[in-house]
This record gives sequence, structure tokens and C-alpha cells, in this order.
Amino acid sequence: MLLIRPAEVVPVDGRLLSAGGSFDESAITGESLPVEAAKGDEVLSGSVNGAASVRMRAIASAADSQYSRIIALVRDAAESRAPVVRLADRHAIPFTLLALAIGGCRRVVQRRGAALCRGDGRCHPLPVAYRGPRGIPRRHEQGGQERDHRQARGNPRTAGKDPDGRL
Repeated sequence: MLLIRPAEVVPVDGRLLSAGGSFDESAITGESLPVEAAKGDEVLSGSVNGAASVRMRAIASAADSQYSRIIALVRDAAESRAPVVRLADRHAIPFTLLALAIGGCRRVVQRRGAALCRGDGRCHPLPVAYRGPRGIPRRHEQGGQERDHRQARGNPRTAGKDPDGRL
């Protein structure tokens, strides 16, 4: 038999012998309001006793109580890793090496002056932003005449200014 004083934590699972009591089980169940228990009701370990002292009889040892099972589950979860994390750890080094190799090959090709070539043999060393689909420079058709995208707007005679006065 146990005597639980006000505001004490219940050490083991037990059955209430007193006429009634109030217990804060928020640490175990997440319930924000205190739970009222009557004589004979089961009280979970880890809950906090209310304003009055209560007597209870232990129905499980401390190792078999609800609170110790929760602690064991949390400990196991902290020690184990998710399958996605194990997968990422397993493939991180090969993926990094592959990315470095692809980047190195790209750098070697760029230093040799390689340019993007069309099917007709003409090459265009333009940045990616200026290329259209399949690496061909964008062109605009106007009046049956095909023109380069840089010539599509014509020759501006005036330059606009932004509110700060810059071009």
C-alpha cells in the first residue's frame, strides 16, 4: 500500500483505495485537465496527484509500469534510425563522388571550348539562358522573316529610367 501526498508523482501503476482523487496525467496522455478517479480506479504511474493525499495499492512493479514502458519506447526510438536515413547514409558517398565526377567532366569539356552545335554543323557558344528548346537560339518570326531574339524588339531610341534614376 502506498500513500501519495499532494503534488507527488505516482511511482507505480496502482488501484485507488481512497474515496476519490484528482490526477494530472498530462505527462502520459497529453490531457490538459486533471482526471477524477473514484475508489477502485486504476491510476497510471507518472501522473501527478492533485490537492489531497490518497492511498493506493500497487498492481505492477516499477519496471512493468506504464511510465517505464513509455521511457523504454522513447529510448528505443532515439537509438534507432529511420529507413530513409539509413538509405541516405548508405548512398551518400557514392552519390557525392558521382556528382564530383560529373562536375569535373563538365569543367574539362568547357575548358576545351566546346560549344552547343546544331544538326547542320553550326555551333553556338551561348549561355543556357539564351538557348531555346534543344539548345537552338530562340528566333522570332515577323512578317515571314526569321530574326534572332536579340533583334526582335528593334532599335530603341530612348532608354527608360527606374524610380532611383538609374538606367
